[in-house]
Amino acid sequence: MDLTGGLDRARGESGSAAAPRSRELARRWRRVAAAVRAASPVEHGRDLDALRRLEAIAGITRPIPLVSSNIAIEPGVFGIVTPVLRGRTASAEHLDEGQVEAILAHELCHVRRRDNLAAAAHMFVEAVFCFTRWCGG
Repeated sequence: MDLTGGLDRARGESGSAAAPRSRELARRWRRVAAAVRAASPVEHGRDLDALRRLEAIAGITRPIPLVSSNIAIEPGVFGIVTPVLRGRTASAEHLDEGQVEAILAHELCHVRRRDNLAAAAHMFVEAVFCFTRWCGG
């Protein structure tokens, strides 16, 4: 069985497929980064109190900044080295304290497990090895 021809085809396909996928991932990252930069820091209130309480329970020693905006992106953690938790002002007003705590606890799990680092590594591998036969793309 000759694998050389398959590797040559895969290299050719990856070169043509990796660039558009890399651009798509970069465009998505820039959109979320812009939303975080445009957001307002939350300096007091129910959400910040709940976040600080949950950080203490989770054993997170460095406080995670909480920012809020009305941009239509779901709440989430942005950043790898210094994560920032981004929420939506409008949706938080309709949630009770238990629901807000559940969302914040979920996001803190992402921070503790370093999911953004794993996602960045995954996206890098996906962009580099984005060819149909080997990655199912």
